[in-house]
Amino acid sequence: MKITIALATLLCGSVAVSDLLAQGLFQWGNNISGTVRAPIYGLDPFSPFDIRRGNTAEGLPAGTQTYAGQLLAGSGYTAAIYTGDNAAGVLANSTHIQVDTFRSGPGAGFTTSQVTSDPNRPPGTANVHYQFRAWDNLGGSVTSWAQVLA
Repeated sequence: MKITIALATLLCGSVAVSDLLAQGLFQWGNNISGTVRAPIYGLDPFSPFDIRRGNTAEGLPAGTQTYAGQLLAGSGYTAAIYTGDNAAGVLANSTHIQVDTFRSGPGAGFTTSQVTSDPNRPPGTANVHYQFRAWDNLGGSVTSWAQVLA
């Protein structure tokens, strides 16, 4: 099983994407047992334009980053997975493959592990790039990355 780590675009953290190529499926999320533990934090209230990437010391893999924002929690935040043929392609892609919301309480900062397929790529496609994006969905009214950018 091949594991790819991708960085979040809007809110910093990481996500594991496990290719299940023979079945045409992949697993994604930011808390997959033994693979990745990378909670997603909100913006730093004192420096909202400061971009930070990487795991804290409690992450898997462990990192050295620190965050001042709160852990994202509950259905008010959306996480989505995007794919592309290369880094530029995934950055340009505004159509998500699947979405999820964040857990609350002790699970704050984490999505559930999801298994899905990419309708734009046949099973066995190699070298697919992945990106995990998260945003405040403003009570469910912001449902796409295009709306975030607008």
